[in-house]
Amino acid sequence: YNTNAYDSVEVLKLLDGIVDVYLPDLKYADSAAGFEYSKVRDYATHARAAIREMFRQTGENLTFGADGLLKSGLLVRLLVLPNDLAGIEENLRW
Repeated sequence: YNTNAYDSVEVLKLLDGIVDVYLPDLKYADSAAGFEYSKVRDYATHARAAIREMFRQTGENLTFGADGLLKSGLLVRLLVLPNDLAGIEENLRW
């Protein structure tokens, strides 16, 4: 499930047991930056809640097949922007 992480937790709960791999982009640590650059409100709050739900469903382990491909788990991609506009360190610490 490839997503920008601005997902509804209620919808993610409906996907419990259906999605094997979650692949969200965690873009902004600061919601003001999320609004300024992507025109979404409260990005950090919504994205982190969504990622918590994805983690609840998948757990902390990544499972790989014999072919080396990811079979199940949560893999979070982080956005890196010039001048640390995305707040990469804060997202990494979170």
